[in-house]
Amino acid sequence: MEPSITRRDLFQQRKYLFNSIGSLCKFIYTKATKLNKNAPPLSSLVELNASRDPNQTALFYEDQSLTYSGLNDYSNQVAHYLLSNNVKPKDVVILFMENRIEFLVVLIALNKIGAVAGLINTSLVGKALQHCIDLVKPTALIIGEELCDKYEAILDVNDSVSAERSTFYMPDSSTYTSVEGTREGFINLSQAAQSCSTDNLNIEVDLEDAGMYIYTSGTTGLPKATVQTFAKTVTASYVAALMNPVTRADTLYCTLPLYHGTALVCWSSVLVGGGTFALRRKFSASDFWNDIEKYQATIFGYVGELCRYLLNTESPKSANNTLRVIIGNGLRADLWLEFKERFQIEEVREVYGASESNIASLNLFNMDKTTGLIIGPYAIVKYDEETEEPILDKDGRVARVEQGEGGLLLGRLTKLVPFTGYTDTSKNKGKLIYGAEKEGDSWFNTGDIVRDVGCRHMQFLDRSGDTFRWKGENVSTSEVETVVNHFPGVEESVVYGVEVPHATGRAGMVAIKLEEKNSNIDGAKFYEYLASQLPNYAMPLFVRVNDTLERTGTFKYKKFNLKQDGYDPHKVKSAIRVALHSEKCYTTLDSSLINEINENQIKL
Repeated sequence: MEPSITRRDLFQQRKYLFNSIGSLCKFIYTKATKLNKNAPPLSSLVELNASRDPNQTALFYEDQSLTYSGLNDYSNQVAHYLLSNNVKPKDVVILFMENRIEFLVVLIALNKIGAVAGLINTSLVGKALQHCIDLVKPTALIIGEELCDKYEAILDVNDSVSAERSTFYMPDSSTYTSVEGTREGFINLSQAAQSCSTDNLNIEVDLEDAGMYIYTSGTTGLPKATVQTFAKTVTASYVAALMNPVTRADTLYCTLPLYHGTALVCWSSVLVGGGTFALRRKFSASDFWNDIEKYQATIFGYVGELCRYLLNTESPKSANNTLRVIIGNGLRADLWLEFKERFQIEEVREVYGASESNIASLNLFNMDKTTGLIIGPYAIVKYDEETEEPILDKDGRVARVEQGEGGLLLGRLTKLVPFTGYTDTSKNKGKLIYGAEKEGDSWFNTGDIVRDVGCRHMQFLDRSGDTFRWKGENVSTSEVETVVNHFPGVEESVVYGVEVPHATGRAGMVAIKLEEKNSNIDGAKFYEYLASQLPNYAMPLFVRVNDTLERTGTFKYKKFNLKQDGYDPHKVKSAIRVALHSEKCYTTLDSSLINEINENQIKL
């Protein structure tokens, strides 16, 4: 039964709202009395915690830890060194590093300078990685040793990538205790910064300037860089205080990649509350509860897929754990109550938003099966299920759905909730709708299908358009199609998401038209090719070969019927192949494999 929320429901849950409001008021007071309003927001919070409670543990990672004082000192050294090497305020610096303490040290250092940190998805390879670097024209690149090979691979193809740019690397070790290491073509940043000053820089910034670029796959093409201004980061700090009240006694355990907006929201809430942030390089279901016990974590940052993995993993330590709150997005409605009950979680602080979005929702009342209270002016409107565009009346206006119905979510642009958009402003137009309800209004099209469940609360249903979500990541169908179309023998392809039992989001499926009829595709070579060009989450799970690919009158591919067919062999006449990651091959999907997939017995 779908949730239906009333004012009485909210009143009964008011204690959670009051707790959030108390946290927000405390932060507003701190911001007004302790922080310079024009100081870079993230670094000013680190500096405040370092002065107020210098010996408080700021970060855990594996068997390493760093206090707020140590974190501030190290990031000051890196900032002073970069400044002395021509990295200036407003300069763009690429940060390409996996989860570890050094990522946050560098991010804070760039914030202290007033530079723009371009946070690149660590799964990217080849052309997509090169595109993300070239897109923002960086002055310098700071790369984790663990990713240097990926970077050097694109240098082998295009020498211009490194032209006129300083390239630093951070050794994959505890660099604040040992700075040893050399790598040809790179400057060891930890070693270079060790003799620099630990004094705060005290640089002021224009809050309307960019402080970070967070990449998103968007709805078409290669990843786009969304502009995160310092002002938006300040607002995010207020939101973090409101949605996740953290105290100095709390430890938040995060396995989400730090280039991801949800991970940064988790960290912001810890900085605001002066708590501890425990990092892991990558999520591991088998080690999860050992880490929770090790760090005595009270909060966990999630995306929905991680929660499903935990439910499918047995652990004797899971029943009596220290967690009381989880914060993140994408927890499936059908898993919600089971997850809370099994692991004795009191609060699910679900949040909805996107790096480029002008609206968000926060589960401030701890209501079940909802993304929470929508912040900002919005509309949930009727849409065409085939074109996935808003349905317009004769006057060109949209129609809002009734409570309980699903619809396309739009966010209205105002002075308080603007659309900051992308670095490539030509990409902004396709995300905006004008005159949707009246002449002169402007709306951001989120591309998300949601259900209105009452009292400004909504439930997330699905992604629309040319993007679907898999393994906690947005997958651009046109990006994958471009890669598939370059495989020898492929004439054209259509990529879309299909539902798979027991899985969050949609798995990728590609329908291919070959240049020669009755020809076939080599499953092993096709797998090897896609693995070299795409991150794991973007690789199609299923492949079908079609004689023709239908288009609309405006030359758009007709995906509706393909999505309806899914990977059902009774609906698809041609053979279907499935990616078997253990064998690194696309192999024919038979009834045995279908049963294994449907019974959650095969790794997707």
